[in-house]
Amino acid sequence: MDETDLIARIRKGDKAAGVQLVSELAPTFYRHAARLADGRLSETDAEIAAETAVEKAVAGIAGHDPAKGDFRGWVFGILRRCVYDALSARRGVESLEVFEETYGEIPDNRPDRLPGPRPRMAPDLTPVLLTLPVEDQAFLLLRHDTHLTWADIADVLGGGATADACRKRHSRIVKALRAVLDPPADARPTPPPPIP
Repeated sequence: MDETDLIARIRKGDKAAGVQLVSELAPTFYRHAARLADGRLSETDAEIAAETAVEKAVAGIAGHDPAKGDFRGWVFGILRRCVYDALSARRGVESLEVFEETYGEIPDNRPDRLPGPRPRMAPDLTPVLLTLPVEDQAFLLLRHDTHLTWADIADVLGGGATADACRKRHSRIVKALRAVLDPPADARPTPPPPIP
């Protein structure tokens, strides 16, 4: 059966036609996924990206307007996003692996310690850093010791974190540190009276 007929059947709700179209198009789009990833994804990840793209296209076929372009071009646009998502996820996993190799696992809620060794961390900041929640300590380590970009940090954190949200979080943490390191004049303890 030809692709146009399958698409027409899918639009009418024929699930079997959807399965058939996915099985026919996924190998073609696998080659495109591998080319787009340029060797940065495993074969399995490229296959998953291709299959996901075709499945999304089939599931959202009502959103395809044939007047604006052919079906394969529309699937290719979805594939580009799936490959990008797979690469982003892989980069986040690699960043997390580098972080954990350097510092150990991201800590649980134990405020009595920072994760792993901190070779480049100034020793006089350690008591101040220990006043921060453990998640904020790990966040600072991601930014300053591993030198990850905001986007990479967002990938490591996952959960819908964005580069902009990471920048704002960093700003809040640094502001809190500044308040501890240099409190306002009225909050500073008064010096003891001189000894006569």
